[in-house]
Amino acid sequence: QLAVSDGFASNPHDALERAGGAVLVTRYALEPGLGTRGDDVAVFDSQGSLLERVAFDVEPGVAARPDRMVPLGESVLVSLNHGAVDYSQWATGRYVRLLEHEGAWSVTHDWSLEGVRNCGGLAADESSAVVVCSGTFVGGAPVGDDSGAILTDESGHEVARLLASDERVGGALAPAVAYGEGLVWLVRFGAVGSSGDTVLRWDPTADTVEEGLELERAFVVDALAPRGNGGLLVPVGSPQDPRLCRLDESGWSCAAVCTESGLPPRSLVPLDEPG
Repeated sequence: QLAVSDGFASNPHDALERAGGAVLVTRYALEPGLGTRGDDVAVFDSQGSLLERVAFDVEPGVAARPDRMVPLGESVLVSLNHGAVDYSQWATGRYVRLLEHEGAWSVTHDWSLEGVRNCGGLAADESSAVVVCSGTFVGGAPVGDDSGAILTDESGHEVARLLASDERVGGALAPAVAYGEGLVWLVRFGAVGSSGDTVLRWDPTADTVEEGLELERAFVVDALAPRGNGGLLVPVGSPQDPRLCRLDESGWSCAAVCTESGLPPRSLVPLDEPG
C-alpha cells in the first residue's frame, strides 16, 4: 500500500505502475487554502516515497482535474476533466501526454477537444486512443449536449468522433470505455428511476453504432474490458444485484459476483496469470 495523500485528502482517481516499480497517481483534489499540491500526477517510487509531481496549465479559478491514465508506447496519456474549481461548469475537453526523460516526467503534448467537455474515459491500443467526455451535469443528471467519444491517432490528430447528440447514441456517455480490434465499446448513461445504462459498440471505420447489453439500473457501469474475438466483460456495480456480464460468440451472459462481500464490482484489471 502506498500513501498518496502527501498530507491532504488528494482523492486519487487512477494509478499506473511503470517498469522499475515507479507508480503514477492522478490526484483529483486540490490542497485546501493556498496550497499548491494536488490537481496533478504524483510520481512515487516502489517504497511509496514521493519523487515528483506533474502539474498542468490552467486559467485562474479552473482545475485540470486529472482522471484516468493509459500507457501509449513509452508515454502515458492522462484525461483531464478540466473545469471550475467549484464544479460549477466544465471547460473545453482536454487530455495530455506525459513522457519520462532523464528520470523526470513532464507534459509533452496538451490537446484540446473542441465541442466536448468533462473528459474522463480513456483507452488506447498501440497507435491510437479514445477519449470519452461525459459533458455537463445539471442537478446530478447528464445533459448530453457536450458529450461524445473522440478517436485520435498517436499524434493527437482526430480520426473520428461520435457525439451524444447522434440519434444512434441517444444520450450522454459514461466514462467507461474499451478499445480493441478496431472496435470501441461505450456506455450510455441511464436515468435514475426510468432507464438503465446501455452498452454500445461503435465501429469507427464502418461508422456503425449498435446497442448491446441493456441494464435495469443507471450509473452502475464504471469500466469495460475487451476480450479476444470481439468479446467484452462488464462489471455491473449494483448493490442489489452485483454481476459480471460477458459477451462471447454465444452472446451475452451474466453471473452473480461479490454477493458475500457486499461490495459491487466497479472495475477490472487484466492479469498475466490467473491468481
